[in-house]
Amino acid sequence: MADGAAMWIPLGLAAVPGILAFVVAILNNQAQKRSAQQLEELRHRLADEGRQRALVQRYREPLARAAYDLQSRLWNILRGSFLDPSDPKGRHWLYARDSTVWLFAQYFGWVEIVRREIQFVPAGEDDPNPKLEAVIGKVAHVCSTDSFGSGLFQVLRSEQRALGELVIVEGHDAEGRTRTSCMGFAAFRAALDDPSSEISSWFSYLQEDATSVARTGIMCGRLRHLQHALIDLVDILDPREVRFPTDRKKVRD
Repeated sequence: MADGAAMWIPLGLAAVPGILAFVVAILNNQAQKRSAQQLEELRHRLADEGRQRALVQRYREPLARAAYDLQSRLWNILRGSFLDPSDPKGRHWLYARDSTVWLFAQYFGWVEIVRREIQFVPAGEDDPNPKLEAVIGKVAHVCSTDSFGSGLFQVLRSEQRALGELVIVEGHDAEGRTRTSCMGFAAFRAALDDPSSEISSWFSYLQEDATSVARTGIMCGRLRHLQHALIDLVDILDPREVRFPTDRKKVRD
């Protein structure tokens, strides 16, 4: 028996290299599969991050423009006499009131467009605008909170989205491609003047708030804090001050 066992030893030793080669081949195959999977995951992540950057870049300017225009109007209301009701039925007063409401609508519209577009893009580790969502959230909070002791220009969170939804339209870019946009002032004002329109129904209280501020001359703290938050948003969207004037002053007490 000992001699028989001894005869198998060389055969077993001869088989070892083949077994080792087989094991190594399996391990290499598994390693290649893991590498391929990791590479595919990396490609997907980079693609998602690229899409996110492209979307933010696409809507950066119109959102920044809407924020800048609204804060500029708030500055004129807080530091000037833009809302002057001396002629309550005159052209200038009606323009001041309705264009102010439209600037709120335009801002809410672009925020809603960005939210719709970006919600389907997974946030990558390399978020191109890590502070953007936080500052937009700050603007939304200032608009919705009741901590200012006044309901003037208070727009609750769901109302902000509803107002934004109402002014979203399908437009076209310079190359003629379909592009989501916001309703222009002419169409918005026509809808405001139509008592049967949803825009007239939803935005009427902002018209009333503008009238109240104009008549009383009382400026609620919300407008000042909102102007500050909008300036912060513009600073993130246009940090190098390329698109908008460098005069971005916050209204102080």
